[in-house]
Amino acid sequence: MQAALNFATIATFFYHIKEHTMTRMVNCIKLGKEAPGMKFAPLPNALGKRIFENVSQEAWEGWTRHQTMLINENRLSLADPRAREYLAQQMENYFFGDGADQVQGYTPQ
Repeated sequence: MQAALNFATIATFFYHIKEHTMTRMVNCIKLGKEAPGMKFAPLPNALGKRIFENVSQEAWEGWTRHQTMLINENRLSLADPRAREYLAQQMENYFFGDGADQVQGYTPQ
């Protein structure tokens, strides 16, 4: 026997959909304000978890632009473990330290 759908059942269904689709907000350490967070941790380690909990999507996008400039300007190969370690350290400095290295000849706007 099929149960009849009533208003409470439908309302509960939509409430749960809304709960799972709402934007997660974080107090972004980089921007210094509350902003929409990332949908998932960017790295499968402790640093990735720390970034997920403290960095907004907007700040993460800023990092990916900066990282691209570092890779291009320094001609880094991501196949090189030293380059990956350098970028991981720069990422940590960018969000939680004194800032990442600046690209030579680039003036932030």
